[in-house]
Amino acid sequence: MTALLALLMLAATWMVWRRFNLVLYGDALSPLSLLFYFWIAPFLLSFSRLSELQAGIDSYALGIIVVSSLVLTTTCLVPAVLGAPRDFTNFTPLRIRPVRINPAGVLVFFGVTFVATYLAELHGRELPLVAYLLGGMDDSNLHTAGKDSRLQVIAFGIHSASIFIFYLALTAPRWTVRAFYLLLSLGVVALGVLRASKSDIFIPALAFGGLAYYHYRIGKRPLPRKLLLVMASTLLLVISITSIRLQGVGLADGYSGLIQFRYSDRFGPLASELLSIVYGYTALGFQNFSNYLVSHSEEFRLGTSLFRPVLSALMMGSEADAMGVPVERWNVVSDAANTGTFLTPLYIEGGVIFCIIGALLYGSLVNTVYYWFRSTGSAAWMFAYISLLFPWVWLFFTNAFSVLSIYVNLFYIAVLALMFMGTTGVRWVPVRLVRPGEDSAGLLGLLKDRGRRP
Repeated sequence: MTALLALLMLAATWMVWRRFNLVLYGDALSPLSLLFYFWIAPFLLSFSRLSELQAGIDSYALGIIVVSSLVLTTTCLVPAVLGAPRDFTNFTPLRIRPVRINPAGVLVFFGVTFVATYLAELHGRELPLVAYLLGGMDDSNLHTAGKDSRLQVIAFGIHSASIFIFYLALTAPRWTVRAFYLLLSLGVVALGVLRASKSDIFIPALAFGGLAYYHYRIGKRPLPRKLLLVMASTLLLVISITSIRLQGVGLADGYSGLIQFRYSDRFGPLASELLSIVYGYTALGFQNFSNYLVSHSEEFRLGTSLFRPVLSALMMGSEADAMGVPVERWNVVSDAANTGTFLTPLYIEGGVIFCIIGALLYGSLVNTVYYWFRSTGSAAWMFAYISLLFPWVWLFFTNAFSVLSIYVNLFYIAVLALMFMGTTGVRWVPVRLVRPGEDSAGLLGLLKDRGRRP
């Protein structure tokens, strides 16, 4: 299939999918909408064969991808079937409960997780970003240092804490207080930059972008242009981290040369590098999944992906690693493009059955949380959904749902919401108009009972 035909098919699918999502949810960040951009679009883009390393997707692998995609799409229809509102008109002062967050408790938790992150990943080590910028390194995986530390159970909670902190940055009454919370939020992104870790930049940036989107969407206001510019700049930063690491280890040809990106001479060096990174990290995972199926037989390795969080909770992560298949034996197209979407780890664990079960469970989890968010207008449910955006949009890359920290973060959000979040105590009572000559002392009116938790 030519690149032009693949792009035309992608554009046509986007038009239909976008319209369908608009009718059902009217939400650019609904699971259905995000599924297109981070799963369907990369899959369709893979048919453009923009890398010389692609040999085509095997028919059996293609069948698994199509069935899994249908399962994921079906789960995205569940909120609409259950009666989730089609727009945000239910998010009005009469329906959504005004939120009051105790900042002291959240700040303490944020400080604890920030320190734990530093001790686990940066203390006593050279900053990966600085090392890559200076050059001469022989390891492009410095960003993974400390990821296996036991402190990570606490450290990863920084993403839950930062959701609350950024929400305070959006809603605090005084600009000086908002600036303080914004500075703390940006500190989380700065940690990811110093570690030269794309995911550690992408996770908080995605959460902050989601919170900002819903803040303005519910308030029926357009996103500020400055905010859109910041989000675009952050995305470019995430993409650029790969080039920085490659240059740091002395690979002068860049990522486009490593994946043999077609047409690189037509776009120029900078554009080719950016486009090849996007293509390599999104589309080539489907080719790697196909390569694995062709070169390996189905076996059961329970605990390596779908059930990996269970083993991690039992402190048996090393046993799960021992049962898995190392990436070196996945038959990937290149060491620079060695991921296989969320399906490869699931297939390694239990074959095609686990691919379908995993798609069903993950899609059901995300869409159930989204349903409660849209139906209740609860900020706590919104925070829970925001925390699940990362594993949902990471489907094209790997199975982030297999990481225990995803579920630990949900637990942290529930605890923080129960301990430090309440409502302003606003109580709305039906209004009865006053007739001419009627004593206004009997007016029911609109009563507000401020300052107390329900």
